[in-house]
Amino acid sequence: MPAQNDNDPFLTPAPGAMGQRREPEKSVSVASLAMQPWLCFTLIILLYVLLYHHVSILVNFIVIIVIAVSLGMLFVPRSGAMGFLLLFAAMMASLMGLVAYQTYLRPYWACREYRAYSNVLPTESADGHADAGKITFTRGTRVDTSRAVGFKNRHTYCVAPVMDETSNGRAEFWAAGMDCCSAREDMWCGDVRKEGARSGIVLLPEPSIFDNWVPSDMEMYQRAVKLAAAQYELATPTDPVFVQWVADAEEGQSAFAWGAFYFVVIASIVYLIFSCMAGFVASIMSRPNGARKG
Repeated sequence: MPAQNDNDPFLTPAPGAMGQRREPEKSVSVASLAMQPWLCFTLIILLYVLLYHHVSILVNFIVIIVIAVSLGMLFVPRSGAMGFLLLFAAMMASLMGLVAYQTYLRPYWACREYRAYSNVLPTESADGHADAGKITFTRGTRVDTSRAVGFKNRHTYCVAPVMDETSNGRAEFWAAGMDCCSAREDMWCGDVRKEGARSGIVLLPEPSIFDNWVPSDMEMYQRAVKLAAAQYELATPTDPVFVQWVADAEEGQSAFAWGAFYFVVIASIVYLIFSCMAGFVASIMSRPNGARKG
């Protein structure tokens, strides 16, 4: 049998090849896949709560940057799972942040930045209080729930006139709320049923890109007022003032701030639980095939 040729390049191993072992691909840890998206979610929702009212352009710019980076990570090896989770966290945080702003922070800042009126007669002109954020009416003012009307359009838009003994069938101000009344003559929105309540936080129009296609909440309240005015023979201005009826306007303003705080805390906790589960699943799915089988 011929002797092996040690000089044969096809038989001689390449320098450094002997004893070399291919290192397995490293997968991203469960902790990273869980915590980084959660931090992204929490920080973005905090941006909406703390900064959106004053510097909305900056908040939107930061969110766009985060989304762009997340999209880029989808095409980077071993970063696709993290990119997807960060993208989802950024989008969910933006949605929740806008909900928190519209529900709690927008009325809170309206209370702070618009005028506060006190000792207002319910017979005074609504036009003269178009710049109001908070209104405290004179003693004896009440919400006449016997003239309440609910206008149904997906939600029930509830209105009832704010009146006193001298109103004489004219309603300049209306207590309003959503899904808190029957079709006629009953309403429990806010502190309407609370004895001695005589304050209101003004409901302001909410501009939306969908205004040309979907009627706004303010339009729905206007329709409810027209129904009430026709049914109960009430005179009302073209643009009445709608208020959320509260026992104390200052406490109502503080309630919006606390509502935003609790919203952020609960949303962050819920998303942490979801992020841990999603991170665990993503960690398994992103492992190399050999590691996954083992």
